[in-house]
Amino acid sequence: MCATTNSQMISTEDLKTGHTSDSNFTHVIVAVGIFNSPEKPYFVGIETFPGRIIHSHDFRDATKFKGQRVLVVGAKYSAEDMALQCMKFGAKCIVTSYRSSPMNYKWPTGIEERPLVKKKIGKIVHFLNGSSSEFDSIILSTGYKYKFPFMETSLRLTSSSTLYPASLYKGSLWLQGGNRKLFYMGVQHQFFTFTMFDAEGLWICKYITDTLPNKLKSCEEMKKEAQKWVQRCNQDIHEQIDFQADFIKDLSDGTEYSSDAPKANTFFHKWDNDKRANIVTYRDQQFKSLYSGTESAPCSKPWFQNYDDTIGAFV
Repeated sequence: MCATTNSQMISTEDLKTGHTSDSNFTHVIVAVGIFNSPEKPYFVGIETFPGRIIHSHDFRDATKFKGQRVLVVGAKYSAEDMALQCMKFGAKCIVTSYRSSPMNYKWPTGIEERPLVKKKIGKIVHFLNGSSSEFDSIILSTGYKYKFPFMETSLRLTSSSTLYPASLYKGSLWLQGGNRKLFYMGVQHQFFTFTMFDAEGLWICKYITDTLPNKLKSCEEMKKEAQKWVQRCNQDIHEQIDFQADFIKDLSDGTEYSSDAPKANTFFHKWDNDKRANIVTYRDQQFKSLYSGTESAPCSKPWFQNYDDTIGAFV
């Protein structure tokens, strides 16, 4: 059986005025996202580094790194983006540091990959492969922590970044308490992002209003189904793309959400293949809408040569 709670009282605080209040609600949806609490690993000697250290969460302007030797710690999407942005806007050289495996893109001259940082002594950074270099700035592209401090411990989701956090039915309904009235929305590692959010939001609304066409399963059946998704999570990127397409299709069953949405997985497969072919030019590719059939206009300039990052330069 699912653990239940009789409490439906929610305490809130206005952070500007400090005013607190208590209110009763029938359901709770936690939709604050998972990109609000940066993961900042510690490395021996990091406190002696005299240069600038930021997390990619706080990155705003690549021109601040012009002429600098930049270390990017990480080997995922934000790391590749930080490296390319800094190189594009004039960084002198960039090293990305990976923990488990390199990204292995065809990097432009000036960007290289090395194993994880071992220690720092002043501006000198030593790596696990025995090499060392001097840097002016460090960007930590090291991901985020799931953090929901406003939830009581028994109702708090804890997880690492994954396509399907455990203990959630349909990726949203909390199965470890809450009397089937607590939801976590948008807590998955994302390819489809807003498409997935739309499908998830619609399913939650239909669940709350009891308008889902299929009979709800028992809690034990829900747990077994959720576990099947969890066990399928560890795959390569193309399998992950298809995983999320299948998840959206399952989430949309009977909700009248667009059946075409999961077909966007073809775009994501092409996106990754384009990156593997040329990490510098993949942003210049054109795509055709699944709904209108309209193809996007070609970029006025290749991305790597376009220094105007305003929306007007792209739309």
